[in-house]
Amino acid sequence: MTTLTATAFVLSLETGPVGIGLICPEVRYAGVLWTRATRIDRRFAEPADWISIERELKDGLPPTALPLSLACVRVLAASKGVRAQWMWARPVDVESPEGAAAALDALLQSAAPQSGDGV
Repeated sequence: MTTLTATAFVLSLETGPVGIGLICPEVRYAGVLWTRATRIDRRFAEPADWISIERELKDGLPPTALPLSLACVRVLAASKGVRAQWMWARPVDVESPEGAAAALDALLQSAAPQSGDGV
């Protein structure tokens, strides 16, 4: 059993929340579940971005809107006007690294509010 750390973000426009993002640098996972979407939008980053993301998460993120210059924001938001805010970080136990994506997808799905709950 391997324990990973998953970090969640709320993604917003000026009009309000538009999705939830999840990053797990240990397995190079980044995904977004947009409001009213049923499929996870898998996000991809360059190796240099993953190094930056690991550093950003290790240094700690404030619970406020994050600067657009951060790699974690660029990877998740990828669109002008979308802001990201740190929500939480929690451990995720997986049987093997090969099964990590499915476990993280499930965590992202469970973190997203149900229809009518806001995001």
